[in-house]
Amino acid sequence: MYCGVLMPGGRITRCEDCYWLEVAHKRIYINQQAFSSRFMADAFGKFGAWLISQSSAQNAACSLSRYLPFFRDIEQIWGTFPHYPALVNYFKPEGLRRVRRPMRWLCETTDCVIDPNIRNNASEENRIANILATFTSTTVAGQALREYEKLLRVRQLNGKTSVRSIRLALTPAVKLLMTSNDIKKTLGNLPEQDALDHYLLKCPGQQAAITGFINYLNDAYSLTLMSKVNRRKTREFRRKKLEEKLLLFLRDKRPNDTTDLEQWVLIAIEYFHDIRLTKRELRSVLSTIVSIEHSGISLKIANTEYYIPLPNLTHK
Repeated sequence: MYCGVLMPGGRITRCEDCYWLEVAHKRIYINQQAFSSRFMADAFGKFGAWLISQSSAQNAACSLSRYLPFFRDIEQIWGTFPHYPALVNYFKPEGLRRVRRPMRWLCETTDCVIDPNIRNNASEENRIANILATFTSTTVAGQALREYEKLLRVRQLNGKTSVRSIRLALTPAVKLLMTSNDIKKTLGNLPEQDALDHYLLKCPGQQAAITGFINYLNDAYSLTLMSKVNRRKTREFRRKKLEEKLLLFLRDKRPNDTTDLEQWVLIAIEYFHDIRLTKRELRSVLSTIVSIEHSGISLKIANTEYYIPLPNLTHK
């Protein structure tokens, strides 16, 4: 039927919008046939109508099939729409992020309420599961990691720690075990002192975070690991890494722009003057450049001028 809108002659009786609206309704109907219950078929139809009203018929027609598995899973598992905790437990936060529109529709038309705390805890639990999966339970390292997690869970039940804190404690633990693997070229063994020293050399800021795992290993496996940071070696290691970054920067032939200058200054000011700046502090420092020469710039930090050489950069 003619909609009354001016259109190219080739369209005859349907404009662009009418065409896509018809396509969207056809695809809603086709997708509804995938459900075994009338309830879910009707629900998908209502979602399709809502999607058309929220975006456009063309957008709805092109995206409807993408959301069909979500509705079918709900039908097969629950038969109706469950509360948010059940959804996030099954689909995980990552899965629900892929179905933002159906979730928005659920929140607007049912009693489903998104709880940020439940979502965040579910995300942390998923990360913990991924950490534990790094080593199988058949290895000594995997067993130690899981037993340490059980110890942390007891603290959680007693209200002394949180899911996030458990994840933060397990992260350096698994990285230490991976460092041990890299050094010994073996899979799943417990770390020795050289592995711990090497880990703390690379990540001196993790000394406090790794202490709990070290204490557990010493108690459970009669080890004598000592969590200590060699300040001199750490500084040498850090300086070597900075030097590698400077050389890499000089080697790369990238376009000259403000970002290049910021990256160079951030590395060079620490390498030449042992001053570590955050990116926010760096922007403040760059706004107070004292002088720019062909070979370098002078920066003022805390009323003191510092000179650093420059590579071939163009300054604006």
